[in-house]
Amino acid sequence: MHPKKLEPQVLNIRVLADPENKGFCKTIDSTLVAYWSSEIPITVGVMDSLTNSQEVPIYPTNCKLVSIVTPSLNSEAFLEETILSVIGQTYQNIEHIVIDGGSTDRTVEIIKQYERSISYWISEPDCGQGGALNKGFSAAKGEILAWINSDDVYKSTSVANAVVALEQSGSDLVYGNRGIIDEYGRKIGQRRLSPFIPYFSRMGILYGGFGIYQPAAFWTRELYNRVGGIDPSYSHCMDTELVTRFAMSGAQFKYIDQEMVDFRLHNNSKTSMLASQMRQEGKRIQIGLPKRSPIYCTVVTFVCRLVRLLYDIRKTGGSYMLQRLLDRRYRFLQ
Repeated sequence: MHPKKLEPQVLNIRVLADPENKGFCKTIDSTLVAYWSSEIPITVGVMDSLTNSQEVPIYPTNCKLVSIVTPSLNSEAFLEETILSVIGQTYQNIEHIVIDGGSTDRTVEIIKQYERSISYWISEPDCGQGGALNKGFSAAKGEILAWINSDDVYKSTSVANAVVALEQSGSDLVYGNRGIIDEYGRKIGQRRLSPFIPYFSRMGILYGGFGIYQPAAFWTRELYNRVGGIDPSYSHCMDTELVTRFAMSGAQFKYIDQEMVDFRLHNNSKTSMLASQMRQEGKRIQIGLPKRSPIYCTVVTFVCRLVRLLYDIRKTGGSYMLQRLLDRRYRFLQ
């Protein structure tokens, strides 16, 4: 498969003089503001003639480092598209870490093809996806963390939107919506979420009715370290288990009402092949939670789903829920 090469989009950012030559960036009035100095240029090609408050199209490269980990194993079919979606981000201060479990197909060849754009990669047998993720995050240097699997595809502004949302909200984690694509990259659906309601959404993560999409989420290193990172004993639901511990730790969540990623369904995906094992691990997560009565869990689930329905009615007029009801094939895919 040879996907069309992604062309990076350009952000319009105010460039301000930086008298202290710090070369950092922050947000002002919902605008990403890059402080430029001749000592720390924000992008190749920005000339010395830039003046205070001049509007120019640039790439922000002096903002917080974002570390994105991709675990892979025999991923030749789609890995290239995943790598290109990271390369094509409008936000440029990214380190992409690829941890391969000793693939025997063309995966390593593809990684080597793009290794100039990959900060760190290794291919060796490991103990599964959880172990690969732990290895990747241990090597990560960024203040903001995320992972994308080797068959999913970021939207080109996902990282920039996540960084701005984290900066503006002061949250520990931001999450968004996801599209659904098939093995040929064709759009076959979408999944929308709703804003985080402090009590009920938190309890909904634990007891049902609320969740986030891991490929559409970014979180701080401080939060990740606070909860102890990935539990490698989970083979399939390490993302659900990690987000559960995020919620239990009191983490602050922020919703971005945008599609952040395209989640791919194909015959070899875990979602397609391992439903039974994933249910078993889900039960294991539930066993470790504080006990609540069935009535309590039912109320939490009902409130979370009602909030989501009302939000959808307000934002889309109910068209999203109607579309899901009419989608017989993927209706129950979360």
